[in-house]
Amino acid sequence: MKAQDLLTKAKAGLILDQPFYASLLLKHKMQEDAAAPRIWIDGKTIGYNPQWIETKTLEEVKGLLAHEISHIVFMHNLRRHGRDKEFWNIAGDLVINSILENAGFKLPPERLRESRFDGKPTEEIFNAVYGERPGETPDPEGTPKEEPQQEGKEKAPQEAPSAPGEEETPNNEQSQDQPGESPGEGQGEGQEGSEEGQRQGTGSAPPEFTDPGGTGEVRDFPDPDPTAGAQAEQETKIDIIQAACYAKKHGKLPAELQKYVEELL
Repeated sequence: MKAQDLLTKAKAGLILDQPFYASLLLKHKMQEDAAAPRIWIDGKTIGYNPQWIETKTLEEVKGLLAHEISHIVFMHNLRRHGRDKEFWNIAGDLVINSILENAGFKLPPERLRESRFDGKPTEEIFNAVYGERPGETPDPEGTPKEEPQQEGKEKAPQEAPSAPGEEETPNNEQSQDQPGESPGEGQGEGQEGSEEGQRQGTGSAPPEFTDPGGTGEVRDFPDPDPTAGAQAEQETKIDIIQAACYAKKHGKLPAELQKYVEELL
C-alpha cells in the first residue's frame, strides 16, 4: 500500500478508536521528507519518509503516529534543554512505548521497551540510560550538554546503541511526565543551541542518528525563541486537555494518561 493511503487509513482508524491521539494528530502538518530515515515530529510538523512508511503494516503505522504524538503529549520537543539528543529520544521512547502497548497499540518489533522503566518520567530514564553507557563518566556538574561544534567542522555521528542502557548525568530538574505528576513550570523556556533547534525544524534529516529505537524521532521545537517556546507549552497543554475531554466523553482515554491529564487542569 502506498504511504499516503496507509497514513490516511491510519488517521481514520485513530479517529474511530483512539480519539485522544487523533485530535492532537490533526493539529500537525504532515509532509514527505525523503531525506529523513523514518519519521519525526517537532510540535508543528510530522515529517516522514514514504518508502519507510510503506514497509509497515497499517496497525504499525497507527502505532507510529500515536508514538510521535506522544512525544508532544509529554512535551519532549520543549524539554531537552541541551541533553544528548540520542539518549533523550531513547528516554522518551521508553516512557511512551509502555503506555501505547498497554493501550493496545502495535509498534514495530524493534521498538524500545524495558519494564524496569514503566511509569517513570523521561528525565529519570535519561539519567539512567545515559549513565549506563560503557566507557563514559558522568559530568559531576549536572545535565550533560552537547559538545560544542567547531566552526567549519561537522560533528561526527555517534554510533547508535544496540539497546537502551547508556550514559548518565545527575539531573536535578523536576520530572514532568510521570503519569500522575504535573508538568513543571518553565519547560518551554529557551532551548540550548538555537542553531540546532532551527536546523531540526527545517524538514531535512539532522546530521546525527537520533532514532535508535526505530519508531521515529522527536526534534526540538523549531522556534528557539523562549517566548515562542513558552507559548507552545501553554497551547500544547490546552490541546491535551481538550483532546482528553473528548476522548473521555467517548470512554477512550488511555488509563495511564488519565492522572497525567488531571494534573494539567
